[in-house]
Amino acid sequence: MRLEGLYDKKTIQLLQTKANTALTFDFRPRSFNFIQQYLFLDFITVLKNSTLPFSIQYENEPDFMIKDTLQKLDAIYSGPVSLEFSDNQKCEYYEQFSRPFIWHYNVQCSDISVFKSPLLKGIVLNYSDIEDAHNKNILTSFVQNFYRLTHDVLLKRNGQLILKLDWTSNVMPTLAEYFDFNVISVPVNSNVEICYRNVDQNKLQSSLESLKNFTNAL
Repeated sequence: MRLEGLYDKKTIQLLQTKANTALTFDFRPRSFNFIQQYLFLDFITVLKNSTLPFSIQYENEPDFMIKDTLQKLDAIYSGPVSLEFSDNQKCEYYEQFSRPFIWHYNVQCSDISVFKSPLLKGIVLNYSDIEDAHNKNILTSFVQNFYRLTHDVLLKRNGQLILKLDWTSNVMPTLAEYFDFNVISVPVNSNVEICYRNVDQNKLQSSLESLKNFTNAL
C-alpha cells in the first residue's frame, strides 16, 4: 500500500507501525496536499530510522528547485528516496537528477524513451484512465498499448506497477484480469480527514485495514 500527500508528523508516526506502507510527499504547488520544503526536511527526522520507502512528487517543476531539495535532503538523510513525476517531460529531464524515479503513465507521452530509462523504477496508472477506457469500449487496446510501452520496465526490470485509486473508487471486478499491480496508492483527502489538512487517525487506520483486504483480493 502507499499513502500520498502526507503533511503532518503524527500521521507519519502512525504509518511507521504499518508494515509494507510507502509514503509520498507532494511538492506540487497547486495540490491541496502541497508541502513546503522546510516542513518536509523537518519530517525527515521522523523517518531517519524508518524502513518505510518514500518518494517526492513533482509536476513541471524547475530542475534547479528539485536539485536544491535533493542537496538539502542528502545532508541529513542517507536512506533511499525516489523522485516521482506526474508530468510529460523529455526523458533527459528525469534522468538529470541521477535518482530512481516513478512516472505517472500518460497516454499522450511526448518521449517514449522514458520507458527505456534504467532509472525508471515504477509506473503509476490512474484508475480513472482505466475506467475511462472501459466506458469508451477501448479497454483492450488501452491495455495492449500500455504493456507494449511498459514491457521493459515492468517485465524485464521488475519495476513496480502502482494503481492510483481514490478511497471511494468503484473498482471493476475484472481488473486483475488485465493488470498485475504491485502497489495500491490512495491520497490523504477529505475521506480520511476531520477537516481540511487535519487527518482523522482512527478513520485512516480503519480505511487502511479495508484497503489491505482489497489489496489481498487483487
